Amino acid sequence: MSLAAVRQPIGRPSEDLGQVETLTKIRQEALLRTQVVDLVGWIADAYGPRVTGSPAMRSASEWARTTLSKWGLGNVNVETFPFGTEWTARRFTARMIEPYALELIGAPRLWTKSTAGVIRAEVVIGRPENAGVQYEAHNVEGRIVLSQPPRAVNLLTGAIVLRMTPELLAEAAGSVPVLPPLSSDSNPSVSARLKVRRWAADGGALAALDRGDDETTVEGGQDFLPWKTQRTDGGTVFPGVDDRTEPQSPPAATLAAEHYNLLHRLVARGAPVRMELEIDAQRRDTPDAVGRNTVGEIRGGDLAQEIVMLGAHLDSTHGATGATDNAIGVGVCLEVMRILQEVGAKPRRTIRVALWDGEEQGLMGSRAYVKRHLAPSQDANERPQNENVYAYFNLDNGAGRVRGVWAQGNLGAMPLLADWLSTVSDLGAGTVGRRSVGGSDHLAFESVGVPGFQFMQDRLEYNSRSHHSTMDLFDRIQPEDAAQMVAAVAAVVYSAANDSRPMARKGLPTRLRPPAPIRWGGRQ
Repeated sequence: MSLAAVRQPIGRPSEDLGQVETLTKIRQEALLRTQVVDLVGWIADAYGPRVTGSPAMRSASEWARTTLSKWGLGNVNVETFPFGTEWTARRFTARMIEPYALELIGAPRLWTKSTAGVIRAEVVIGRPENAGVQYEAHNVEGRIVLSQPPRAVNLLTGAIVLRMTPELLAEAAGSVPVLPPLSSDSNPSVSARLKVRRWAADGGALAALDRGDDETTVEGGQDFLPWKTQRTDGGTVFPGVDDRTEPQSPPAATLAAEHYNLLHRLVARGAPVRMELEIDAQRRDTPDAVGRNTVGEIRGGDLAQEIVMLGAHLDSTHGATGATDNAIGVGVCLEVMRILQEVGAKPRRTIRVALWDGEEQGLMGSRAYVKRHLAPSQDANERPQNENVYAYFNLDNGAGRVRGVWAQGNLGAMPLLADWLSTVSDLGAGTVGRRSVGGSDHLAFESVGVPGFQFMQDRLEYNSRSHHSTMDLFDRIQPEDAAQMVAAVAAVVYSAANDSRPMARKGLPTRLRPPAPIRWGGRQ
């Protein structure tokens, strides 16, 4: 970050000098003395995969609670909600032993059961929907089943890193497209894989293998944005997120596409293929396994009864350490609160941070919070008591710098958002996007009429390499981007907490969204 950016004068004529001085201190602390990368390292490296209900998630939540308390925030608390399943992967090994020896790259499916130790078995192709295929295995008992056809592994000629250009930012600020309805199972490759897995279980298979979903070119998010990046493959595994209510037999794993394709080709050619596989996964279905939302706040002044909320999900998927999804979002939220304390910020409204659990399981944590505090009734005709939440801001789009805020179709809020972003527009964070984007915890707040917003970010390698993959590791964090994220988010949140103007509200939807898990846009 340039020295000029650090020294850039901040403020608008409408702001008092005290607020301008605080915004300047916030920027300097964020760009010169930020601790965000260290915080992300603690979350991702020290606690690892943070699956809802797991001991790792419990430890990470307790660390966050202790950290917020140490910084002097008020009302620091861990709010639990029912979940019911504890699952931890302890060991995974896969290797082909015939017709030759080869180590295979892969990961267990989330919620899978264990194999009976190391199993050695023949590999067969399972395609019950294509009975005419000559190499289809009708007898899968005691065998390892390949549950999908092979997938092409394309040359990396497409975009891998998504940095928003002026043209993309202009498109983001443009018209509001109509999103297709959310679907609980709109991905054909997911449906086919689950069908084969159930069939294999009925036939007595020892295990089922897959190579992830069919997508090789991915949109800018689960939001139908026209900004595509190419999946990297190259040994990166995309095991996704499964529904824990699905049958967990037989044991299941995802292999790198290249290795899966190899097994499939060999079997299709009639070669005798055998492999060794071990999955050691501990699962307990128990009411003791609960979700944990970690919250804390900086008390406001004359408008303390109104709340500006900032949130990110602390839970992750199981394939890696969840650095970009979403340790970076949590680290930024924590660092924003630390900086506000460090510079002695005195917001008029209360600023509350919430680190959600269960986002990967269908926004369970944020929905539980909304139900407990803002929408005690599920009657859509009864207005929930949510007027005290001025706005909710969400951070969950990877490790790239903030480029603005998605207004979620709240056109009345756009002038406010533009004003607040003007204090960091020189850092590249000045765009207000009209459209509604999905896939994260701001939707829980929108469902009860609270103005909920998602920060707009450069996706970098989020969709091409790290999202729900085995390569979502600390190395994907970009320190300069992380510092800019802190500066931009802190400025917007602090400005919102001090603005005397009322926040526009879109009103209640026609019905509340159900709390059941949802696969956003069919993606896993």
